[in-house]
Amino acid sequence: GNLWLVDAQKGIIVFDRNLSEVFRLEFLIKPEFSLLNFPTDIDFDGKGMVYIMEKGAKVVSVLK
Repeated sequence: GNLWLVDAQKGIIVFDRNLSEVFRLEFLIKPEFSLLNFPTDIDFDGKGMVYIMEKGAKVVSVLK
C-alpha cells in the first residue's frame, strides 16, 4: 500500500513503499482556486473510496 500524508497547509501527498512521491493534491494560497480547502483528515473504505475532511470548507470530499 501507499502512505497518504495529510498536511493542512500543503494538501495530501501520496508516497509509495520506497517513500517516493507518487502524486499530490495541493492546497493553494488562494482557496477559491484549490482542489482542497484546509484538509485535516483522510479515511478509506473497502470499495476504494477516499474520504477527505476539509476543515476550511466544512465538508467531507469523496474521491474514487
